[in-house]
Amino acid sequence: CALNDRTRGFFREREFRLMKRTAYFINTGRGELVDQEALVRVLREGAIAGAGLDVFDHEPLPAGHPLMDLDNVILTPHWLPTTNRAVQIVGQAMAGGMVRAAQGLVPENVVNTDVLERPGFRAKLARFRENA
Repeated sequence: CALNDRTRGFFREREFRLMKRTAYFINTGRGELVDQEALVRVLREGAIAGAGLDVFDHEPLPAGHPLMDLDNVILTPHWLPTTNRAVQIVGQAMAGGMVRAAQGLVPENVVNTDVLERPGFRAKLARFRENA
């Protein structure tokens, strides 16, 4: 979707509230298309089940942003691969990291290692470990 005056903030609270409570909002295209404040509100209220994002209205996402504190959100870095082999290698690494996290294990290749000591991160891993 092209970013212009008509599409900026196109996905607003109204659109989120039209979704089922069991829905997950995924955005890997353009962060500016989404009203992030509205997304945070509906996620906090449980109006939708969760979100997976690798793009944001301001990148990088500022430290302490509310999306970082929500248990029903997965945030990943946005990356545009350059070759088919790069896509394969990065895809395998990312999938491996997601599998490890889903098993309650620390993913390999964590860039911001400070997050590993955060109580919220530890609690998420513990919940995943219990459900593995």
